[in-house]
Amino acid sequence: MDAQTMIIIVGFGGIIFGVLLSLLLVRPRYKAMEEQALSNAAEIRKNAKEESDKVLQDGRNQAQQVREAAKKDEEQMRDRLQKSQEQADERFARREESLEQKADKMEQSRANYEKLARELDDKKLELDKRINEQNDKLSEIAKLSTDDAKKTLFERVETQCESQLSE
Repeated sequence: MDAQTMIIIVGFGGIIFGVLLSLLLVRPRYKAMEEQALSNAAEIRKNAKEESDKVLQDGRNQAQQVREAAKKDEEQMRDRLQKSQEQADERFARREESLEQKADKMEQSRANYEKLARELDDKKLELDKRINEQNDKLSEIAKLSTDDAKKTLFERVETQCESQLSE
């Protein structure tokens, strides 16, 4: 073997030895680094999971608070609406009752007016009748002599007085 071949073989042997040596020395170091990286990754995953669980729980808590606040607001709004409706119903009932009372009063007033109008018409007719009777009587008296006229007048006054006293 010549020297050149030997140098090449020793060179390759050195390279192989260096590679093997580096694998033997570096590999445990890389293995430790890999294990450390895996451990760190597992820790990061664990922390991320815990953090996401915490954020999720906080979100659920906030959502529950929002739901409770919305429910409370809704109940308050319903109470206010119900009170408002009850007040409106009461006002409506009072107005309706007031209108019914006014309508009753108007009906009574109309009935009284009609009654008074009928009474007035009846009295008018009676008065017209009396006036006609008086005119007829005056015509009769005018035809009578003075003594007969006095006598007739006194009889009529006496009859009227008796009728007024009997009432």
